[in-house]
Amino acid sequence: IYITNDLIWTCINIVSSTLALAKLKVRIRDGKSVTYASDHPLQKMLDLCNGGMTQFDLLQSYVVHQMLYGNVSMLLFRGSMTEMCAECARDGETDCVHRFFINNTGPVVQIMPVYPEHIKQMVLTGTNKTYFFWCPNGATGTQYPIHPDNIITDPYYNPAVGWYGVSPVDMLRRWVNLDVSMTQQLNEFFENGSIPSMLVSLKPGANFNYDGEPDTLVAKMKENWMSKFSGSGKEKRSPAFVYGDIEVQRIQENIKETIGKEIYYEIQGRICATLGVPPTVFEMGLKYGSQKANAIQGERDFYNRTISIILARILN
Repeated sequence: IYITNDLIWTCINIVSSTLALAKLKVRIRDGKSVTYASDHPLQKMLDLCNGGMTQFDLLQSYVVHQMLYGNVSMLLFRGSMTEMCAECARDGETDCVHRFFINNTGPVVQIMPVYPEHIKQMVLTGTNKTYFFWCPNGATGTQYPIHPDNIITDPYYNPAVGWYGVSPVDMLRRWVNLDVSMTQQLNEFFENGSIPSMLVSLKPGANFNYDGEPDTLVAKMKENWMSKFSGSGKEKRSPAFVYGDIEVQRIQENIKETIGKEIYYEIQGRICATLGVPPTVFEMGLKYGSQKANAIQGERDFYNRTISIILARILN
């Protein structure tokens, strides 16, 4: 859904890239005074979260994952993770699969977002302890047990305590399916001859000479069209010949009966409301027309509701 629907992709990109413009800074409080520590190790790690991601990338991935999967999962790499457990060392392993579990103390040196679908949560019966497993290569790959202190999760609103949050994109699935089905229906409407799939222009050739009845000429054109353009292996479809304003008006009415324009606005409104983007963003030139006040208020609501709420979740 995310990569095949341009409206959903655009909404998520607007929210994630806007929030990623925020700057996470380390503050040191001394009594009532507060100073920013630009040389603090935590600040340096936030500025360059890992070998390939800046703070902008980290924040953007936070929003994208939460909207797609309903959860966020970030692994914490500690400076001591080069140590191997006794079991893997005894077996001569080159990669200790338990390093994210046994090395759960010490300074954090990297933060790495991972796909939530590659993380599994397990609660041991009787102990009520939660354990996580990371399978970077899918369900059939090696599973790395993760200590709870080495992972950051943030399930999007979930009434029950658990790993799986609510995915806004998944909630929009039925509206996207409706959008797709309407588009297919409109394509079929054009294709099956209910309205002309092409405008036929009667342009005689240089040596054209016909003195018969017009109806006979049209019938011959129809037969010729069906043999050339109807397609092989399909039911022969008859072309529609139109002439004059009356037939054009009837075509417009047929389109309105088949696909209502209002439903497209309804789908856009649902998608924008679910992802927290004002629909006025997609109304070109709205800021410069009579609806300027609505566009400005929509931007304020976008920052005050969507962006500030996500920032509050991150900072808390």
